[in-house]
Amino acid sequence: MRTIRIGSGAGYGGDRIEPAIDLIRRGDLDYIIFECLAERTVSIAQTRRRQNPELGYNDLFDYRFTRILDALVDLRAETKRAPRIVTNMGAANPTAAAKRCLAMARERDLTGLKIVCVTGDDKTDELDHYLGMTTIETGAPLSDIDGEVLSANGYIGCAGIVEALDRGADIVITGRVADPSLALGPWCTNSAGAWTTTLVLGGAHGSVTCSNAPVRSAAGTSPIPATRKCPTCGTSASPSSRSMRRATA
Repeated sequence: MRTIRIGSGAGYGGDRIEPAIDLIRRGDLDYIIFECLAERTVSIAQTRRRQNPELGYNDLFDYRFTRILDALVDLRAETKRAPRIVTNMGAANPTAAAKRCLAMARERDLTGLKIVCVTGDDKTDELDHYLGMTTIETGAPLSDIDGEVLSANGYIGCAGIVEALDRGADIVITGRVADPSLALGPWCTNSAGAWTTTLVLGGAHGSVTCSNAPVRSAAGTSPIPATRKCPTCGTSASPSSRSMRRATA
């Protein structure tokens, strides 16, 4: 059983970047995750994407990635290993966020950096298919909602993150994945070995034995295989609907 060190760089949209940079530089991490998304921030991001198709990612994306990429430059110069980065800062537009990250990496001559975005959570343009469904909060059909629906997102699992990391991604940028997916992705990669994986975070030890989360295979990409069986409970996980795009600096 292999130990994987995962650091938390953010727990909400406005978290400070300084502690995260310290973890990147001195934490001897395998991965660092930035959880910066909530329902309100997704709606705000969706509104901004409508105003400008090149926006819609986290407001502090440039600020954070300026510091993150600068730290990666320093680690590369010192021939030290850098943690791989997993974040939902893509918000309503992970594709644009990945393109922006790629441009910022090229500005710093960070060649060979693999940057991947995971999409598939945004269902805003498909709401017409669900207007007859009953909402949990009111018991009435979705069509009875009074007011404008700004965004509709599915909380997708870790499958896209797993595939991105298994294919060698250095930075994975998602939209609305379920919060645990940011950590489960690194846990469930091929490089992690067995699904029972120890987590060391701030000196505390924990373990995950079974996630039952969908893994492998992404729509629009070649499946790697389509299912994977948990060695503990024997559950086979099926692929969910999502897509993955990759760019290299």
